[in-house]
Amino acid sequence: VGAGGCYLYVSTKQSRRPLDEPDKRHPALAYGAPVSEVVRTFKGFVAAFDMRTRNPRYVIEHITADSVSGDGDRGKSDFVEDPAIDPAMRAKLTDYRGSGYDRGHLAPAANHKGDQGAMDQTFTLTNISPQVGEGFNRDYWARFEKFVKDLTRRADDVYVVTGPLWLPGVDNEGKWEMRYPLIGQLPGLVSVPTHFFKVVVAKGDKGGDEGKGKGGAKSSGSAGGTKGGPLAVSAFVMPNRAIDPKHPLTAWVVPLEPLEAVAGMRFFPELLTPTKRAVLDEAATSFHAHGMSLLRPFDRQSAVDTTPALLALPAPGATTTTSAASAPATPSSSSGTTSADARAVVPHPKDIRTRPGQGVVHLCERVVCKLPPERFWEGGGGGGG
Repeated sequence: VGAGGCYLYVSTKQSRRPLDEPDKRHPALAYGAPVSEVVRTFKGFVAAFDMRTRNPRYVIEHITADSVSGDGDRGKSDFVEDPAIDPAMRAKLTDYRGSGYDRGHLAPAANHKGDQGAMDQTFTLTNISPQVGEGFNRDYWARFEKFVKDLTRRADDVYVVTGPLWLPGVDNEGKWEMRYPLIGQLPGLVSVPTHFFKVVVAKGDKGGDEGKGKGGAKSSGSAGGTKGGPLAVSAFVMPNRAIDPKHPLTAWVVPLEPLEAVAGMRFFPELLTPTKRAVLDEAATSFHAHGMSLLRPFDRQSAVDTTPALLALPAPGATTTTSAASAPATPSSSSGTTSADARAVVPHPKDIRTRPGQGVVHLCERVVCKLPPERFWEGGGGGGG
């Protein structure tokens, strides 16, 4: 064959290699490629650890009614460093000592009560990020973890990706800037995330009261799609700070597309096609708009200020527009609207429907996205992760 034929052959072979798998035959890799991330597999979760921030990049779990129930006792578990990670690169117990931050689980211990060993592994620092304690890890975030855990009452299988985020703010000159604290000692400082995210997929629909809205009407999401209804999907982002316990959960619902952009990763790539993301994001923006409408004006602005990069806001100084992905969906239309229209027309959750035909619905259409009561653990349910 000619040179063109050889070129086509080589290009075809290269395109089949995963993007994250370097060609070890390349002469530049004679002594190996740099290592900056380690993926660790535990009994109940898989964690990718970022050696630069010394935080998990993400933690992914599969939880069921069996995994969240059992005799697992967190009182028997201890926080430990991960011996599988280079000591110079891993987070250390001393990093958190006196830091003022909680050792916050990303895969909650309570999700793995079915196996004491699995629960113990959730205390490995590869599953831990610095979290504000009072008002967040021990309060609002703990209630959010309970909400996700309780999805196993309604769904056969629940898949959860949790991770830290570092989102920018705007400086005095109206330009983007990144600011966040660090804990520990040089040179191995641990970065304190500005935000945390969860992306949830619930498979199967057992029905029951958990999925009924006001008046006992069951969500239309239980019809069609996979056995037990289409897959229910949602993404949430919360700031790493104390959150008013009265804030509605839907105020922290975010569209997938901008979350993936700021997180730098695609979630559930074998499930979420561009079309699925688009229909989910339309519904997500409507649920978010409703949650924001329930906040007092000051709280609403505070919530917007904490997540500017996720609300599809323009860069500082740019003209305000609303994209199709960020425009709230309404029962009569899923087309884009102006920002003023989006604020003026806020659909009620019972009227929000994910466009059919894609085998997915927004999670808040399947179940009522509402947190359990404050200090729920005083009734014997256990605290947060």
